[in-house]
Amino acid sequence: MKTKRLYTAITIILAVVFAVSLKASSTFAVSIAINPPVTEMTCEEANVITLKEFIFEEEAYIDDIPFNTECVSKNCLYQKAMSVVFELDEEMYVEDIPFNTELVKEQHSLQTNIHNFSFEDEEYIDDIPIDTYTLANKYNLKQLVHNR
Repeated sequence: MKTKRLYTAITIILAVVFAVSLKASSTFAVSIAINPPVTEMTCEEANVITLKEFIFEEEAYIDDIPFNTECVSKNCLYQKAMSVVFELDEEMYVEDIPFNTELVKEQHSLQTNIHNFSFEDEEYIDDIPIDTYTLANKYNLKQLVHNR
């Protein structure tokens, strides 16, 4: 008997929640059991439920709030956010890499770069109109004489 009443109560609650969640604006039929039978019922009989109509009437729009509530709530959230003083602390060191990354980088760069590293021949461009070799030799001779 207690189980039947619990089943009926749950069915009524679910029917009402379902009707409200649909936001029905017109007639919506919901099956509920208003007066559950007192006699013993099988599961099939328990699933047979009487019909009851819930009629939601259209309500007229009432402009009872003379301001934009969206702007007010955004302003409130902004004021709350601006009142918080954020202080950044130094983060705690977390050893999440269990090996020496510098050592791995050096080993990897040595393995990949030494074997594959070569200069390609470049085309000669005569962009300096003087003989730099002779000029450098004269400068080096002056430095040698001056330092003696």
